[in-house]
Amino acid sequence: MMKKRSVGIIGAGAAGLCAIRHFKDHSKLFDPIVCYEQTNLIGGTWNYVEDVGIDPQTNLPVHSSIYRDMRVNGPVQIMDFPDYPFQSVKSYTHHSDVLQYLHDYSSRFNLYSFIRFGQHLKYVSREMDSWLIEVQDLKTGSIYKKLYDILIVCPGRYSKPFWPSISTISQFGGSLIHSHDYRTSEPYFGKRVAVIGAGPSGIDITLELSSLALEVFFINNTANQFANLPKNVQQLKGELYQFGHDSICIRYKETEIHLNMLDAIILATGYRLSLDYIDESSCGIELNQDNTINGIYRHFINISHPTMALLSICMPTLSFPLYHQQILYYIKLLNGEIYHPTKEEMISESEKDHEIRKTVLLYRDKDRHLLKNLQLLKNYFELIENDGQLKPIKPVVFSLLEYIVKTRNENPIGYKEFNYRLVDDSSFQIIYDLIEDKIGG
Repeated sequence: MMKKRSVGIIGAGAAGLCAIRHFKDHSKLFDPIVCYEQTNLIGGTWNYVEDVGIDPQTNLPVHSSIYRDMRVNGPVQIMDFPDYPFQSVKSYTHHSDVLQYLHDYSSRFNLYSFIRFGQHLKYVSREMDSWLIEVQDLKTGSIYKKLYDILIVCPGRYSKPFWPSISTISQFGGSLIHSHDYRTSEPYFGKRVAVIGAGPSGIDITLELSSLALEVFFINNTANQFANLPKNVQQLKGELYQFGHDSICIRYKETEIHLNMLDAIILATGYRLSLDYIDESSCGIELNQDNTINGIYRHFINISHPTMALLSICMPTLSFPLYHQQILYYIKLLNGEIYHPTKEEMISESEKDHEIRKTVLLYRDKDRHLLKNLQLLKNYFELIENDGQLKPIKPVVFSLLEYIVKTRNENPIGYKEFNYRLVDDSSFQIIYDLIEDKIGG
């Protein structure tokens, strides 16, 4: 009989909960299963807190980047776990409904008993063919160590802000924050504000500010600029490269634009991976300055030591379905139910994937783990579904994703007023102003 293997899981956000849910279904092979969560709550970034800076409960940096009035950026019909449908009628629901969904998911699959709350991970290393973790109990202050056969690291992607390296940043005399610390629009009433970055939070915050701010400068470098923005929003294409006392300068190709008399700047410039606790030399991976990782297979499995997986490294729109499929694939790989590639094969595939991104898709090195290109995302799902002999994600999920990306670019103000219904595996309905249109077939 095969010896049971112990499993340590870091983080009780969506990825960590998904890992607990599926590993516990294989308790004859994996036991014990322990999840370490530094806060006293499940849900990770989906927990809204008014605090910024240091969390008074943990005395650690605030983890959540949620703002008070945030609604999800994609319809819940395609962001739920495949084995637990989201029940909301409203497609672009409030963030609190997602947190409730994760609580319901945890209750349905009896996950709470596997979680140790208030436990802060300090160090991870490879010792004696096992994973040694060093953890601090935040209530008592005591530090202890544990060994695990398998380690699943679920750090989340939205807790460690990326600040642009611009030497003049300290010269700005107004309010300057990262979007990680944005909570409400009220402090910006009647002000001239620059928002830097066009990711989901950048466009969301720009639109929120437009209802109260005097003027909003929406600065981004995306190929497809947003249409139909509010009248007091001025969209400018370029990259920020200089700060003044109440000004900034942006550059696009050979053109420079100076914006003066600014009261505030919000940097929606993304996040860094929060993996400082990993001992790279013993663990066999390398964390790069550009937010990528050397030494991982299919963007989540440690090549040198495949008993370590790192979830939420790649950046898809369909994060919950992706966690679900990655975990199912990984369990089969660990169990020997499917072919386990050699180290050489894993390295070769990873290098080819990186090369295609650079030469065919013209991605930058820092986009090595990016899965926002629809075809690239489809290919990735198909890869792990075929090799893992998994039930595939329904085609309608990708059809709806393609549609909503187009809708968001064309109608950034109103796209969240649409609601959707999945009709079958290949078609969906649009519900807007009580008018239904069926798409697909």
